[in-house]
Amino acid sequence: MSALRRIAIALLAILAAAGGVAAVVWAASLAGLAQPVVVATASMQPTYRPGDLLLATPVPVAELEPGAAVVVRAGVGAPLAPARLE
Repeated sequence: MSALRRIAIALLAILAAAGGVAAVVWAASLAGLAQPVVVATASMQPTYRPGDLLLATPVPVAELEPGAAVVVRAGVGAPLAPARLE
């Protein structure tokens, strides 16, 4: 098998895996089990950098502790944004 063919097969496998992950995230989002959120600012550094993708999942309020990373909506119609509990 030529090297080019091996590279093409490896690339297709990687793309198929990425498509599978995207399908699972999409289905979880539709079911309300997880919500993808992109970190837009540097306010969460060094834990999360701008551009990082987070998967927000519902958690009971009783389980939250100071310092926990949460996703909040700043107002009606505003996008979800990560924040840290104080």
